[in-house]
Amino acid sequence: MKHKLITLLSLTIYSSLSFADGQIKAFKQPAPIERVQCASTEGTVVLNTFKAQKGNYLTCDQIDSFMQTLENVFEISPVTPDISLFIDKEYSNASFDMGSIIYVPLRLTFHSQFGMTYYGDFYASHSVLAHEYGHAVFSKMLEQEDFFKELKEISLKISSLRLTIQKTFEAGNPGNMVAFYSDMLKSAEQKRLENKVALKVNRMLSPYHELFADLVAALAAGSKRTMVNALYYDELDDRSYQMVLARDFDTNSLNMKGPYMHEEHGMLAPTRRFIGSNLWAETEEEKKELLLNLYKAIVIEVRKQIASDIDKLSPAQMNENLIKTLSKLTTQE
Repeated sequence: MKHKLITLLSLTIYSSLSFADGQIKAFKQPAPIERVQCASTEGTVVLNTFKAQKGNYLTCDQIDSFMQTLENVFEISPVTPDISLFIDKEYSNASFDMGSIIYVPLRLTFHSQFGMTYYGDFYASHSVLAHEYGHAVFSKMLEQEDFFKELKEISLKISSLRLTIQKTFEAGNPGNMVAFYSDMLKSAEQKRLENKVALKVNRMLSPYHELFADLVAALAAGSKRTMVNALYYDELDDRSYQMVLARDFDTNSLNMKGPYMHEEHGMLAPTRRFIGSNLWAETEEEKKELLLNLYKAIVIEVRKQIASDIDKLSPAQMNENLIKTLSKLTTQE
């Protein structure tokens, strides 16, 4: 079942995880992709929409549907950052590049160890899109924090270069400027990979990032089980199912002692359960307020961790501290 588990753990991890692991990935040469223009994105925070693959698989009706999902997020979000969408036909992952680009498939795929492919339903891709925009929201809010500025600046530069390369392709690649910008992109990605401060901040923030993004998706959909429903498929083994269930904001059978407590998406499962049981919001204003309080609590905890020069807390300590701080913030209101 190992292959299946790896597939699930990679699902909806924002793409900077590759440099969070400190592993330098092979640079992938950018290729021209097709821009898609639809009325529903005009004048919105979605500045660019691209097909990430060749083929006639993407229509404005599908983009309109994605925009409706994003509108649900906009209504509850404390901030609404500008983004660009790169849409695949089908893929086993979605990601936010820590700058301004979201990669999302029209259809999620799951692959078993026996070579079987399973497909997520229409609902799944929309939940994952809301989750990835949740990463963008959290990243935008963190811009004001001194400990995050360096990481955000270089990530925005990387996003900008990726978009510039596509615009240069569209212009016919005059003077072979794509090669010039590609070299700049490769250099920027290498710089981020070698930035020890950025690596440490990214590792520290990663579980909080996933908690915040999952909460955005769940609140936007009005369901505590949004991410569980999006990532579940019938061939899940017990271990993988626990990994998915750890992203639930509802009560469930988990004893909070499994391997999911050592994986960034599941590490804050007790905090998820606390939020779902004690702080769940129903109205748009309540949802926005909950996200603001969670953000404030996370920043308080991250600052304490930085001040104490502790690289990594135990999952139990992380949850205890965050729940205590979040409780204080919500009690003060």
